[in-house]
Amino acid sequence: MQSVAQRIVEFNAGRDRALLAYKYRKMQHDPSTFFRGTCHLFYEDLAASAPVNADPLVWLCGDLHLENFGSYRDESGSVRFDINDFDDAILAPCTWDVVRMVTSLLVAARTFKLDSDSAEALGSSFLEAYCATMQTGQPSMLDAINPPTVVQKLMTGVQDRRPRDLLDDRTKKKKKRDIRELKIIEDRTMKAPPANKARIMQALEEWRTKQAKPPFDTVSDIAQRISGTGSLGLENYVVLVEMRQLAEQYAVLHLKQAVASALAPHVKAVQPNWSSQARRVIGAYRRLQGASPLLVPIGDGEHSYVLHDLQPSADRVELKKVVDKPRQLKALIALAGQITAWDHLRSADHDGAVSAQALIDFASQSAWQKSIMSYAKSYTKRVDAYFAEFGAVNVDKLTKP
Repeated sequence: MQSVAQRIVEFNAGRDRALLAYKYRKMQHDPSTFFRGTCHLFYEDLAASAPVNADPLVWLCGDLHLENFGSYRDESGSVRFDINDFDDAILAPCTWDVVRMVTSLLVAARTFKLDSDSAEALGSSFLEAYCATMQTGQPSMLDAINPPTVVQKLMTGVQDRRPRDLLDDRTKKKKKRDIRELKIIEDRTMKAPPANKARIMQALEEWRTKQAKPPFDTVSDIAQRISGTGSLGLENYVVLVEMRQLAEQYAVLHLKQAVASALAPHVKAVQPNWSSQARRVIGAYRRLQGASPLLVPIGDGEHSYVLHDLQPSADRVELKKVVDKPRQLKALIALAGQITAWDHLRSADHDGAVSAQALIDFASQSAWQKSIMSYAKSYTKRVDAYFAEFGAVNVDKLTKP
């Protein structure tokens, strides 16, 4: 039987060693961070236990937790709030998103020292909102409701941010006037390996020259981005492009490698034949979100990537900012339940997903809801055990060649 460390190392094989060391040390910080970084362990265990494996199929996020909700500008420029990470999106039982989310809430509650009743109440808030919204059968958008204060602040931050603000935060001027380069910011960016930088610049330039109306004039600089937890170690870049039609003359983009969903080995449902993993991720954005940002698939002949506007980490929900505000926290979690249901309903009848009526009927049943809560409560103990075991390992030994 493999140890937890062996399972983690096996899953992360082939990723950048320096970033993996950063990821593993981050995962040793607390059980909640460990949980967010080990989506593959969760679904491997869930598939083996089979409590929810025959439930209705939908397109789902795959790695649903509060930190994967965020505010962003859609393709039209309007500010939205939605699930905003679909790296692990896949056609699978709808309850897989739900049980992942409820478990993440229980684990986070323990991390923040909430008592067991308070923790269970958070999970129940999400479940109740999800089921009530699902029973309406109608996907909606945040425009139709008054969001909690924490979400209003995130959306206002995006609304008020000028392109110049992001440019000044992420770049600096070279000695030559008006020539910019990316900043290397501790815990946010690092220099991209020269070979990777050259390869990515070539892939972007080849894509640009094939466009009838190229969205930018040239790629000026690339840096390795450090963000998230589960995806650390994959290629993830901040890209500075020159756009002479803009007053600022530059824009900051985000290019992230797309790899197979961590759920894929455990899902029995037949999946579409995607031409690349990037197209799977983009397809999920467009199936699930009410309105998506501009998303472009990029390939270099070996790997595929998703290119879009840079979304600062500050635009995402951070549980620690509301954990001591019970009313806001409850409202936020209920909203997350609503949004998850809207997104699942939006995917109904698309490429293997069940009908909206099937989801309405399923949401009215209570037995599976009890099963979700029971499994989540039980699994938090396994997370604690995994975390304790992994916390004792030497990260340097795990990442050495």
